[in-house]
Amino acid sequence: QTLAFTVSGTNNIPSVLAPSPRLYFDDDRKAIVLAGNQKARIRIMDITGRTLFDRTASPGELPVTTNTGLLIYSLQLPDGSVKSGRIRIQ
Repeated sequence: QTLAFTVSGTNNIPSVLAPSPRLYFDDDRKAIVLAGNQKARIRIMDITGRTLFDRTASPGELPVTTNTGLLIYSLQLPDGSVKSGRIRIQ
């Protein structure tokens, strides 16, 4: 027996091929990094609520300068959902 089939159009699984962005501190590079392969809207604040970074960014290192402390972030993903969290820099 043989089975013939045709694949056309998209497969509707972009999340498998394009991991959602994530934010972390890279100790080796001493930098905050946006990982993934998509742009994201990012807001980073210090513990007092002062905004250090607030714009759409491409994956890579972010120009946030701070030596130590706790940072709070909000990460708006391409699908409109929002992740938030904290980054500790020591």
